[in-house]
Amino acid sequence: MALARWSVNQKAMPQGKHSRIQGKLTKMINDVVEESKIALAFP
Repeated sequence: MALARWSVNQKAMPQGKHSRIQGKLTKMINDVVEESKIALAFP
C-alpha cells in the first residue's frame, strides 16, 4: 500500500484589484450553488 504525502499551505491574501475580483467571484459562485447545497466557495 502506498501513502501519498502532501500538505496544505496558506497562500498570501491577494492585494488590491485581485482581492476585489476574488471576493466578487466567491459571492457569484455561492449565489448559484448555496441553495442547492452542492458546493461552497471560500475566499
